[in-house]
Amino acid sequence: MEARRVHRQVRAADNGRSLLTPQRLSAVEAPTLFIRGEHGHTPAAVEAAVSAVPHARLPTVPEAKQWPQYERPDLVNASLIDFLSKEDRA
Repeated sequence: MEARRVHRQVRAADNGRSLLTPQRLSAVEAPTLFIRGEHGHTPAAVEAAVSAVPHARLPTVPEAKQWPQYERPDLVNASLIDFLSKEDRA
């Protein structure tokens, strides 16, 4: 299956970090949503990725760390619904 092959390639590529170069990210044409926790460990990496992707949005989930979707699902879901509803109208 194609998805499994791609998954293996991503895992083999230094946990995918080498795939997320500024050059590759700048080629993303679709509206993109990044979500981070307020107390996460990678704010600089997330900000760099967001700055490289045109039309990217970055909501920060208060009181969350690395897994905001588990720690504050209410806020993550609200961010997703907001993002998708705005893109649906675009």
